[in-house]
Amino acid sequence: SGYTLSYPGSRDALTDWIEAMPSEIPFVFDPTPIISDIPRPILSRVLARTTWLSCNTTEAAEIAGPGDVEAVAEVISRLIEHPEEAATLAAAGRETASTLFNWAIASETFRSAVAGR
Repeated sequence: SGYTLSYPGSRDALTDWIEAMPSEIPFVFDPTPIISDIPRPILSRVLARTTWLSCNTTEAAEIAGPGDVEAVAEVISRLIEHPEEAATLAAAGRETASTLFNWAIASETFRSAVAGR
């Protein structure tokens, strides 16, 4: 959890351990509300190994960073002006979500992890 990663006495060892986990073992990371206390290099290493991220909006914003408001506004304007592009992107997003993030796949991934497969 983010609490352990924020603590200087354990974060390096825990990060090394997380990175050393076999890639076929799913890793779920909950950064916790103290995410801003986790040094960015440690957070980046853990996120690179994360299979499932469990976070709220505030934590997600901390991970993503401030972003470029003007660039986002331009993209939104373009999608409003080109609804066919917006529809194509929406369909692709739904397909990705239904393929990668559904209960059947999630439960099989969990069962495999518990069984050590």
